[in-house]
Amino acid sequence: QGGSKTESPCYAGNLPSNLPAVELSYSYIDNLLGTSVPAEEVDQILAQLDLVKASSTEERSTWQIPSHRADLTRPADLVEEIIRIRGLEGIPSRLRGSYSAPSEADSLFDYTLQLRQKLAARGFDECSTLKLISEQQLSQTLGSGNGPSDIVRLKNPMNEEQTLLRPSLIPGLLEVLERNVRMNGGADIPLRYFESGTVFTQTPENKGSKKIEKQNIALVLSGAQSDKSWRNPTPASIDFSNMVATLQTLLPQHTLHIDKAELKNVDSFALSGNIVIGEGKKSKKIGRIAQLTPSLARHYDIDHPVLVAELDLKQ
Repeated sequence: QGGSKTESPCYAGNLPSNLPAVELSYSYIDNLLGTSVPAEEVDQILAQLDLVKASSTEERSTWQIPSHRADLTRPADLVEEIIRIRGLEGIPSRLRGSYSAPSEADSLFDYTLQLRQKLAARGFDECSTLKLISEQQLSQTLGSGNGPSDIVRLKNPMNEEQTLLRPSLIPGLLEVLERNVRMNGGADIPLRYFESGTVFTQTPENKGSKKIEKQNIALVLSGAQSDKSWRNPTPASIDFSNMVATLQTLLPQHTLHIDKAELKNVDSFALSGNIVIGEGKKSKKIGRIAQLTPSLARHYDIDHPVLVAELDLKQ
């Protein structure tokens, strides 16, 4: 038999409930996009997306969301649909930040990076050592800090080997040199190390005990001038001229010389002097250079000369 006509339709299940309406401010659109979109164009675009305007004023409108667009729950969602239809090329570009001139810290960082790259190109290995040293290591600081009152001491040191803030980078580099010599079974290879970092001193108590931080770069040279080869099975040892030549390549724009009037015995160093750039009244001390005493070099199990230099980067 065939079917028959019913008086009213039959439904299977329940109709989906209406999604919450979303209120949209026209000024909110302009603020979010950074450009003005006419209200008529906004209404037209949303109507094309099957949204039904429930109510509206000159400043805002409320839109009923269709059941197949459950992703539209916020005003920002409606703005996203508007700009998707309108085109992203309509949004003007913005300059979020303005140019600022390089600071002194920026210039110092760039200059330090140039020196580090030059040293790495010359076969130096870069090191990073602790900022704490012991009392015994003060004799290896090339005279940095004129006296005990210039040294920054910890009030509660963890051990006897870390009681002072380093006034120089040299002690840490000498520890690196000692460790590498012993691990390599001798010093018949080129040993070149450098480090850039902060050193610490303070003014005397009668001047307020003000803490001073400086940025230095230090170098250590020892071992042979080159690796052994069939052409040169016994390369010559590093000497004072190698360190001077290295410093000259770091500062090619300056006339560099060693102040021989300052060459004298200083603590652990057999020979030390000021590194000076410029001539006459325009000359300026920028650091110190020295050679370890033979007895201290033997303490590190090194038969070759050990040359050190430290430069004040701000100078």
